[in-house]
Amino acid sequence: MVETATSDSDSSATPTENTMERHRSPDPPPPSATSSRPAASRQAEMLVPEATRQRQTRDDTIRVLVLGRSGSGKTCIIRTLCDGAERPSVGGLFEATIKPYSTLVSMSERRFELIDTPGFDNMNMSDTEVFTQIADYLLEPDRIEAGITGIIYVHRAGDVIQSRSLRQNLQVLIDIFLQEAGTSRLTVLESRLGVQRVAHTTLLDEVQGRHSAFDRAWALGAMVSRTSDRRGFINILKTYISQTPILLPIQLDGSRGSRSDFTTRVERTLGYYEQESVQTILHNQEHDLREIYETKLVCQRESEAQLQQRLKEAELGYSSLRSQLQLQENVEQSEVVQALNDLNRMIDDIGRSTSAYLFDTYVSATFDRDPSDVTALDSADLPALKTLLDHVDGKSSIVMSSGGKGMQIECFFDFAIRHMMCRYLAKGIFGLFHPAIQPSLSRALATTYQNIQSQAPQVLAGKWRSETFKNIYRDDPGKREQHINDHINKLMNDQLKPLTRYVFGQDIAFAEDHNNRLHRLFEMAWDWDSKLKGDVIMLGDFIRTSFPPHFRFSPTLMEEFEYNPRNHKRGYIVGTLALGLVSRRAVGGGNPVEQTIVCKATVLTSNVFI
Repeated sequence: MVETATSDSDSSATPTENTMERHRSPDPPPPSATSSRPAASRQAEMLVPEATRQRQTRDDTIRVLVLGRSGSGKTCIIRTLCDGAERPSVGGLFEATIKPYSTLVSMSERRFELIDTPGFDNMNMSDTEVFTQIADYLLEPDRIEAGITGIIYVHRAGDVIQSRSLRQNLQVLIDIFLQEAGTSRLTVLESRLGVQRVAHTTLLDEVQGRHSAFDRAWALGAMVSRTSDRRGFINILKTYISQTPILLPIQLDGSRGSRSDFTTRVERTLGYYEQESVQTILHNQEHDLREIYETKLVCQRESEAQLQQRLKEAELGYSSLRSQLQLQENVEQSEVVQALNDLNRMIDDIGRSTSAYLFDTYVSATFDRDPSDVTALDSADLPALKTLLDHVDGKSSIVMSSGGKGMQIECFFDFAIRHMMCRYLAKGIFGLFHPAIQPSLSRALATTYQNIQSQAPQVLAGKWRSETFKNIYRDDPGKREQHINDHINKLMNDQLKPLTRYVFGQDIAFAEDHNNRLHRLFEMAWDWDSKLKGDVIMLGDFIRTSFPPHFRFSPTLMEEFEYNPRNHKRGYIVGTLALGLVSRRAVGGGNPVEQTIVCKATVLTSNVFI
């Protein structure tokens, strides 16, 4: 609480006319003979980092930076120590300081340079401009050489101590200008010019109080003067006599950076941007986005040019087939069907053996109950498990029925593992034009092949696919093994390991036998896929089919696992347990390809819960 009154400044220790002089230039005073400095008395200065080191100045002048809000009275307090002509005033009040300037004062046989600065919340400039002016002043070469001994922040009595703008300005001072070393030299002085404190609390109480804007400065070693106005100012100056100048962090090499970078840094710390800065930021963002766009556009055009070149070469090869085509197909459809059956048996074998291993080894030990009573609903992380297996609430899945009945745990592992293997093989190997090239190139070739199938007969379309497949990527044993291992690792890391982790709540090590079987499965799938796409021409294209959960059951494309004639309702499937096979042959002339169902996929439906 404050009320308007006339300031009654103490006159003790007033500098005399013979001991005071005023230096209005922004430059520091001319050098004089140097003298030794006593060691700093504050503990905070004993811990100053190497970068903010003490300065051996060129003279004995004690340089003090004076800061504060515009109208706080800092200029008036400095003026009371000087005997020269008063600064220009309007209506009896000092004009707001708009540029930093120094005043020289001799007191107690010591020479002080008091650096007055533009105040914050200034009507003539923004806070960002104030900080920029102060930084420019401190970064003058002579200023850096001289260093700073102390910093005084003048706080006007009656100003809100929990002010948001005050906290923001102090944050800039601490983070950018002072940091810990400079803040330990900071002293807060109360100015009562024109007002009188009537509250029972002191400035020290307010600074230490809850939600004070000075709380961080206080924690870093800042001081609060027990006396106010002129007397307090003189007492603070006396405390700096025994201290050695330091380089403020803002004065260190490279600390500020460019002017625009510094302005952005100040505005970011303040939490708001000036209009000019906003326009600059938007301009820079637009420039960066355009550069990114143009770079990506160049890369895309280069990639398209490469693909066009490859397609052109493939088309040249296709045109030559009309006169060179010689077919010697030694593959029968029965061999293709037999290979599919062998692959499905291996999938079935891996699913059953792995589920039995997990059931016998981990179920009883993990759930501490009769293993036959454990279901998928007892899993350690059921929500993650549902997500992994595409469960939809209210519908049946491998995890549980639509009525809430959980899948018995051993059957659950068997069905889930087989479904994951079928899905991965169908998409990751069989579904691509070639499983070892980039997906973008694979899609481009697949699109080109579809166009050829719609225009050319099977003899030409099949030959193009065969030659392109064999020439676009030439296998060698080392690369083949690497690609197979990459696919196995992806299946393990993305599907099988999360499956066991979500059930048991821990990572489970698969047996070496299971890993070996999985490797043989992928070798068989890889070689079979290469044979069908590289060697088979006249028989057409063989598409391996796998269907996702919640796909409507189609008796034309699939058959139910362990079908029971009494269960007629088979609306949607919950997973694929064995791959199907579809043959497609090109007719040409713009006609659609002929499609034949060779083998139906084996799927699991909600009837498994009946």
